[in-house]
Amino acid sequence: MADPPPTSDTDDTDAPPKTPRWVWVSGVIVGLVILAVGAIMLISGGHGPDSFGPGGH
Repeated sequence: MADPPPTSDTDDTDAPPKTPRWVWVSGVIVGLVILAVGAIMLISGGHGPDSFGPGGH
């Protein structure tokens, strides 16, 4: 009895190439850093040009 031909998604020439894992991981890390910086700025407050000058308590 002959085995059926293997079916594979790699034969689909219309599909775009997959994104490499390192690109996806780098994007996630950058996104998390941006969220963390935004959260720190919102929580701490007091940021701006006047916060570093005289009288900027």
